[in-house]
Amino acid sequence: MIQAVTDSLNILAETVLKQWRETKLSEVDVTEESIYLDEQTLTKTLPVLWKLLRSCLFATVIVLTAITGRILNDRRLGSDRG
Repeated sequence: MIQAVTDSLNILAETVLKQWRETKLSEVDVTEESIYLDEQTLTKTLPVLWKLLRSCLFATVIVLTAITGRILNDRRLGSDRG
């Protein structure tokens, strides 16, 4: 179960990274945003995109916290079998 969850998180991370690299937004340096991006992208698209990515990050942290707690609290899953 834990292995399946961590595998799923890995797939999610790889997918998000691949999708991000395929967008033109990933090529724009933060210092050059105002030069290359229009006003709507700066005020509407980017904030929504960052909110989505932040939500993915928080969800991942919550899942990893639960996995860590499970491993630490279950003697069968921990490395200390003595």
